[in-house]
Amino acid sequence: MPRIKNRKITAATQAVSAFIAGILITFSQSHSAAVGMIALAIISLGWAAAFGLSVLRDKKRRGIVFRIFVGLGSLAMLALSIAQLVQLSAAGNSDRFDLIFTAWLLIGAWGFFGTLAEVILAIYAKPGSSRRRDHLISAVLATGLGVSQSIAGLSDSVSHVGFLGAYAIFVAVHLGISVASPTAKADGKKTGSNKTKSKK
Repeated sequence: MPRIKNRKITAATQAVSAFIAGILITFSQSHSAAVGMIALAIISLGWAAAFGLSVLRDKKRRGIVFRIFVGLGSLAMLALSIAQLVQLSAAGNSDRFDLIFTAWLLIGAWGFFGTLAEVILAIYAKPGSSRRRDHLISAVLATGLGVSQSIAGLSDSVSHVGFLGAYAIFVAVHLGISVASPTAKADGKKTGSNKTKSKK
């Protein structure tokens, strides 16, 4: 699969949405399922916007199928999290088993969805590059979120939402460093110089 263009713009958009979600959870007095759904909606919105911009800004239209897949998956999670938030609000944010279970299921699904996307991106990134390393780190963080939602107790909303908040903050910091790092730019120059040499 071709390289994903505009990587820094994509990463920056993801970082901002993850940071907002992390701050929301950190300073929220209640770590309820509703708060978790709001944070998940913010994150998935950021991911959908990031990959949507990536598709629109790539004039060569390379790698478009995968980016559309991630963007649509993010939009689907956005819709599901909002729908779940509405149901929680209608039920008075109760402790109904089905609503709580679905909320944690959605957060866990987001984690494993992120793992799949990041692993695919890492596989097609240049071996030894900062790009591959960044995607692998993101995959580990996403896996941690998915696993944490699987092992936390159903009634332990503080743990479920807390893990989501920790994931969001770690992702925001990781992607923020990736965006600001000159290493990624250096890798791009090396790749370009290698291509030039090979053409000669």
